[in-house]
Amino acid sequence: MRGLHPAAISSQPARNRARAAAIQECRVCVLADHRAGSQQRLRGCQDICIATLPQRVSWAASCSMGAGVSTEGAPLTRIKCKNNLGVLFDPKAEEAFHAAATGPDDELTVPWPEAAAYVKTRDERWRDPKHVLFQNLKQFRVARVEIEKIADEMIKGTINEIPWRSGEECQQRGLDGKPTASLDQLYEIAERARGVYEAILTDICKGGPPLSPVPLTLKGRVRAEEKAQNEYADKPAPCYSWLFDIVRGSVYCDHEDELVALWKKIEADPRLKIVRTKNRFNPPEFNGYRDIMMNVAVDVDTPTGTVSHLCELQIHLTAIKESEPMHKSHAVYEFFRSFFWETPRRSSSGWTCFVRCRLTT
Repeated sequence: MRGLHPAAISSQPARNRARAAAIQECRVCVLADHRAGSQQRLRGCQDICIATLPQRVSWAASCSMGAGVSTEGAPLTRIKCKNNLGVLFDPKAEEAFHAAATGPDDELTVPWPEAAAYVKTRDERWRDPKHVLFQNLKQFRVARVEIEKIADEMIKGTINEIPWRSGEECQQRGLDGKPTASLDQLYEIAERARGVYEAILTDICKGGPPLSPVPLTLKGRVRAEEKAQNEYADKPAPCYSWLFDIVRGSVYCDHEDELVALWKKIEADPRLKIVRTKNRFNPPEFNGYRDIMMNVAVDVDTPTGTVSHLCELQIHLTAIKESEPMHKSHAVYEFFRSFFWETPRRSSSGWTCFVRCRLTT
């Protein structure tokens, strides 16, 4: 449990080396990824099992299973708490965090001593990475099973025809037309792009599933900084130019046909250029979640001319999205995200794997 256990503290390269060594050491199902180079996520097998859990738990802890890294004694952000605890960061813990947190809204932190004291009031096992890992693994299985039931009932196959697009060659550019070298530059053009993007999507969604939220919000700067530094540090500089989700919106579709029809309208609209598409219905995310994630470019007028800015759009099936409180798939996703995602130094051939284990309760 990172952030509350010293065994969980390590650097990103060290975690990756340890993970690679553990994968070689234990019996792992390694499957060829036929979309070589375009999808580097580690997709889990349908058969979720952990026969080697006792031997691997200490490795999992030392490799920092969640998506962020904390240094013991340092203040904890909400994101780090969620990444460290996963499903254990429940509404009660969320309430306690906000009661103790200080700082700007998107930079709230809780001092380490207060976080440690709170853990003692809840469950001392939260300090045990084995317990935290096991609780998240149990919910991991629940999420996959429950989402699979909804998908089997609602998805007939048309949605699987939406193609993947990589968009790996694109970079965000600032008002001067050069790759954005800082968050300030990125948010400066994002503010201009937000209105353009919202107007286009509102028009496309007219008479169908509505855009959400309205007005569109921008990604929090703290999370944007962490994502740029942790996920894109090894890509061609500057790392901030690879953030495509500062401006983002969502659409909730009640039926598969409605979702496919919306995608076709977006594809046909000359005001948008589809740069990247992740059809996470085919195949689903490692936690079982299914949606369409797109990055589309909109033209923004600047003093030096027109600059394209990439925005994000997530298209959900309403039934799957609204089932989240039951199966907690997003909390599971945040806890295991880095375990199922290749580092920026990606293999050219691509690969998928997951340790096969059996959960016993």
